[in-house]
Amino acid sequence: MALRTRRNQPIDPVPFLVVLCTAFLLIFSAGPVYALSLGASVYAAVGASILVFLGCGAVIYYQMVWVARPELAGEVPAQVVLERHFYGVIAVLLVMVLLSLPFL
Repeated sequence: MALRTRRNQPIDPVPFLVVLCTAFLLIFSAGPVYALSLGASVYAAVGASILVFLGCGAVIYYQMVWVARPELAGEVPAQVVLERHFYGVIAVLLVMVLLSLPFL
């Protein structure tokens, strides 16, 4: 599978596919159950999960393929990686709190 940026530069498709498959697993494991618990029908719950996945897939493609700059790829300092993980954990916790608010 040859993925190319908007500058027609080839990139490695594996990170994109890993993130896309992870998004699929997370959305389809929790999305329909969450929508069903809010009173949606099965078809609406699965349809909403499909729409959310397609939106996430478009964002993932844009960030990891379309605007990628492979010439800038290199070793990232450990401090930067740690900060990204820290902010990522905070973002996930905030999303989980927001998603649990309807059940309180």
